[in-house]
Amino acid sequence: MLPGTIDSIVSGHVDGIVKEFNLRKAVVDRDTLQQGDQGELVRQLQEDLLKVGEKLPNFGADGIFGEETTAAVRSF
Repeated sequence: MLPGTIDSIVSGHVDGIVKEFNLRKAVVDRDTLQQGDQGELVRQLQEDLLKVGEKLPNFGADGIFGEETTAAVRSF
């Protein structure tokens, strides 16, 4: 795919939709992630939150689902 072509534009849009869907699923599925959890899934959630404009100013994507991540999820 060449940058700026319709294929690359659509592909980028679809990727964004998939990431937002996955983020919403993780937020809704309380059995999967909740405050106190740690690890790669939490880090990915945090990275996705940052990509959609949520703020994690103190700890960033550290893989620990603490109060800062909880606030970002609620804001989302």
